Amino acid sequence: MKKIRSLCAALLIFLLFPGVSFPRASTVRMEVLHSQDCYAPGGRYPILLRLEVSRPWAIHTPEKESRDIVPTVLSFSHHADLAVKDFLFPAPRIETSAYSSEPLEVFSGQILIGAALIVGEGAQPGGLSLIHI
Repeated sequence: MKKIRSLCAALLIFLLFPGVSFPRASTVRMEVLHSQDCYAPGGRYPILLRLEVSRPWAIHTPEKESRDIVPTVLSFSHHADLAVKDFLFPAPRIETSAYSSEPLEVFSGQILIGAALIVGEGAQPGGLSLIHI
């Protein structure tokens, strides 16, 4: 249970720059796969988040928390001109675990998560980052 909580906490860190991975998280690494080279203000753009979960680890689905699990949370710092929303997770695997009386929905290995990058009307040219620790 503690290992899964630690893994979920590792997902709370995210750096958004074109083509740059965030290698600091040893259990989970995240990379942004951009749909284009730059984004005009006032738009909504599809992006993919590629998560690599190290073996033998797994992360839970982002469903509501229960007594047995801590859900996966993707969290981003607030920025007036940039937001990441509407996450689309793939179908999870069903697994049994010693810490849960019921089968669990989990992800492991490489996971591609669809999302929407929202760029505000007031966004200025240049790179922006969303970091949440």
